[in-house]
Amino acid sequence: MDERPEYERRDNVAFYSPDHQYLIYMKTFDGEKSQMNQIQILTRRPDGTLAKRIDAQKGLYNDGGWNFIEGIERKFDRSGENILEEEGFKKRYLPLEVKPSDFSREIQKPEELNFFQLARYILQSRRSGYNVR
Repeated sequence: MDERPEYERRDNVAFYSPDHQYLIYMKTFDGEKSQMNQIQILTRRPDGTLAKRIDAQKGLYNDGGWNFIEGIERKFDRSGENILEEEGFKKRYLPLEVKPSDFSREIQKPEELNFFQLARYILQSRRSGYNVR
């Protein structure tokens, strides 16, 4: 019998970094492969204006960070409205402070959740921008 945990595939995932400096949106996330697809990463300045946007076809977790494949990076002026630089890339490594487990949840039956697992789920939902009551 296979004892590995089963991780779910999620669609339309939005996740704020713990410091709320950037927002990651992905069309799909495959928890089994630790892979994001069709990604947008928006980085904001302290005043809330858009500083940078990265779009990529795929993101793979590796060595404590993410390798993004087939993408483009845009840097914006202080207003966050005008593009100053635009650079395409085949592969780019970013040491983001998020791990696949931040996007993925182990599939468990509700009756199997203990207090600490439930608390972690609530915290992750808040970090992802969901209104948790």
